[in-house]
Amino acid sequence: TKLVRKPGGALLTWNPQPGLIYQAQISTDLRNWVNLGGPRFAADYSDSVLVGGNALSYYRVLRLR
Repeated sequence: TKLVRKPGGALLTWNPQPGLIYQAQISTDLRNWVNLGGPRFAADYSDSVLVGGNALSYYRVLRLR
């Protein structure tokens, strides 16, 4: 995973395996996680989600199936 800064906010990017489903999440304390949007179907080898500009957060991407 990588955080890419853009003028409109930051993008969380990752390299999924096509055909699988992933869920991006955000946390401020590494204990409580909140979904960033809904599950994402990987149609290609790259995906990203806009996460905004909060620099005091942690991000993770879960493979659901």
